Amino acid sequence: MLAIAGGKGGCGKTTTALGIARSLASGRTGARTDDWNPLVVDTDCDMPDAHHVAGLSREPGLDTVAEGARLGAVVRPLDSMQGVALLTAGSRENVGTALERVTSWDGPVILDCPPGSNPDAVRPLRYADRALLVTTDEPACLDDAIRTIRTARRLGTPPVGVLVVRRTAEGAPTALAGCRVLASVPFVRDPLGDAEVERGWQRVASEIAAHTVGRDSVEIST
Repeated sequence: MLAIAGGKGGCGKTTTALGIARSLASGRTGARTDDWNPLVVDTDCDMPDAHHVAGLSREPGLDTVAEGARLGAVVRPLDSMQGVALLTAGSRENVGTALERVTSWDGPVILDCPPGSNPDAVRPLRYADRALLVTTDEPACLDDAIRTIRTARRLGTPPVGVLVVRRTAEGAPTALAGCRVLASVPFVRDPLGDAEVERGWQRVASEIAAHTVGRDSVEIST
């Protein structure tokens, strides 16, 4: 599992999670990922957004999986992103149980994490194998990202790198708290439809593919 994390809310984690999943599913990563079926899991219980971005209702979702429903029957394929599926958010008391069940997914699992360093934000990091930090180049956001990097390391979830979004200056950082900045993309109104942002996501997806996210076997219902 890959956690898409960042200390500040509204910095683009949800869009990044979906964009990277789309890049992994497309096979344009320099690795053999064209048969991967990425699953994005929204773990933000307070302000979930993935279902809004994807144009789906929130139910059924994470709670239904935690209650014992078959994973492949609950996740929903995204019509706008071929090969990508979404598990929508639920209640905080069910996150851990649901993430244990999600390990059976046949493909990369990408966790859209809550912001901050509170227990809700830390919980998905405990289940992830790696983390990608998403941040703007604003000083406050960079400071929050550094704290999240340190938290991830303490939990044994090493960061694969950093993605700088909504870049406002040409001199974006090349590293953050010892983590390499994999890509830096500008602010655009429609990141899912922008070619430069897509290229940034593809660079990040290539790095993720190189680390070989784990795979098992579950069939998705359509």
